[in-house]
Amino acid sequence: MRTDPVRIAEIGLAAARLDRLIERYADLYADREWKLIAVGKGAAAMAEAVAAVSDIRDGIIIVPRGSRRPSIPGTEVIEGDHPLPGPSSLAAGTALLDYVKGLGQDDMLIFLVSGGASSLAEVPLVPLEDLRDIWSLMLSRGLDIWEMNTVRKRLSAIKGGRLGLEAARRRVRMLTLIASDVPCDDQSLVGSGPTVPDPTTSHEAILVLKRRGLWSLLPLSTKRMLERLKGRDTPASLPHKAVVVARNRDVLEKLSSAIGGRVLTSCLTGEAKEVGRSLAWILAEQGGTIIAGGEPNVIVKGRGRGGRTSELALSFVYEAWKFGRMRIVAAATDGLDGNTGAAGVWADSNTWDHAERAGLDIDRALLESDTYSVFEALGHTIITGPTGTNLNIFIVASRGLWI
Repeated sequence: MRTDPVRIAEIGLAAARLDRLIERYADLYADREWKLIAVGKGAAAMAEAVAAVSDIRDGIIIVPRGSRRPSIPGTEVIEGDHPLPGPSSLAAGTALLDYVKGLGQDDMLIFLVSGGASSLAEVPLVPLEDLRDIWSLMLSRGLDIWEMNTVRKRLSAIKGGRLGLEAARRRVRMLTLIASDVPCDDQSLVGSGPTVPDPTTSHEAILVLKRRGLWSLLPLSTKRMLERLKGRDTPASLPHKAVVVARNRDVLEKLSSAIGGRVLTSCLTGEAKEVGRSLAWILAEQGGTIIAGGEPNVIVKGRGRGGRTSELALSFVYEAWKFGRMRIVAAATDGLDGNTGAAGVWADSNTWDHAERAGLDIDRALLESDTYSVFEALGHTIITGPTGTNLNIFIVASRGLWI
């Protein structure tokens, strides 16, 4: 792997560009008239790619606050809140639902969904304050995306296929194109699956909350609402077509082609701390360069700054120090990992020694969810700003040291 860590990150981020990835599926949407809805961190790029080769009659594009606003004639751009739904998310979700309800038989609707959509547009079935509290609890306890979205779908009038059901009732012909930010690319999890069938049940949502110790912390009104749900409360089938057009594995394969190495998996899950340690041991056994991606979670235990990439990389360093001559780059394709303001970080097996010499306490950083502070102090950060895409994180680890 003969390149520097920032260059590796640049290759990975370039490979995640949604305008280029969605173009591979242009035969699905080119040269047609569409009503358009786009929601997520990649909404602008996806909508512009479709508009470049199709006739967009009108539509709604929902993007994160402060991000780039596309200019497509006939469309309305609305900003939503992220990472927690807020008043703007409710306004966006209401506009989204009203738009679908205003469509008629044989209207052709293209729905573009990417990571971040769950928060950006919402029509909650519980008070917003309760919804935000539940989301915060799930995020801080490190629930994986299946667990979180199984619960989220029960609390929303548009998630879990409910928006797609509204379109089906009006005999709208819908095509959903998905930029996946979930491990193994389950269509029903991206953006909480607003237009695709939902395989989960209300019973599973309650089990998740109880197993994770959150049930007793829910507002009484929310518990009663969940208990009233019976069996399948969301659509198990829908007549619409849905296609994953961009995924984390696309990024990993491009990295492998550009710098060498083998793709280990695009389905990493579990605690980022444990994933980082495991990757170091895998590298110790296999050598060479390993490339991986996915969505590890972080159990927040302090008030520091950190995210998936910094916690994973610092845990990798903890083990790599034992083996010597190992290095890692970890970056989030959306350019913003956790509360760090950075896309990611880089390190090698000398990082531990450098941190000790600088008076940094790696053990404390790991215990208090303040992992980013170590990399920031050492200058081992990758800062890009928002990238307009979201295909999860990527990791490149190899034998050797950064020079």
